[in-house]
Formats: sequence, C-alpha cells, structure tokens
Amino acid sequence: MRTASIEDDARSESRQPLGGWAKRLLDLMVASTALILAGPILVVIPLLIKATTGGPVLFVHQRIGFDGKAFDCYKFRTMVRNAEEVLEQHLSCNPQAAQ
Repeated sequence: MRTASIEDDARSESRQPLGGWAKRLLDLMVASTALILAGPILVVIPLLIKATTGGPVLFVHQRIGFDGKAFDCYKFRTMVRNAEEVLEQHLSCNPQAAQ
C-alpha cells in the first residue's frame, strides 16, 4: 500500500499549469459571470421581500467556518416576522401537523 507524501504534493503541483493559477483564473471568471447573470435577480428579491412582508430584507446568523472561526452568514429573509407565533397558532389548530 502506498501513502501520499509531501513530494507527491510537490510533483502534482508542478503538473498544474502555472502552479494552479489557470484553475484560479477559471474559477474567478465563472464566478464573475454567474454573479453578473444573477445580478438582476439579486436586485428584484429584496424589492419583493420589502413589498410583500416589510421588515428587514436580510437574515443574519453566525456559523462556524474554517478553523472553527465564527462568521456572519447573510441570507435573504424568507420567513414571516413572527414565525414562532404563527407556528404555535398553526400547531394548536392542527395538532396532527406536529407529528
């Protein structure tokens, strides 16, 4: 059985064109294109959230990332403002929904 070594990593790095820069460039080009194409949608979503439900457009919470460091995660808000109360009311009227 063969195990990987630092030398193997060095050899695989040298096989990549420009030491991996070509992949990085491709990643940036694809991500930039996707962001440009999604731009109009990213403008419409906050407008729809504000028009239909009011309140804040973004929902922010903390997640644990690389090396266990916490970071703020921003999402478009998709729930109603008083979601807990709405859920309690729904479950009290429909107990079978809790099963």
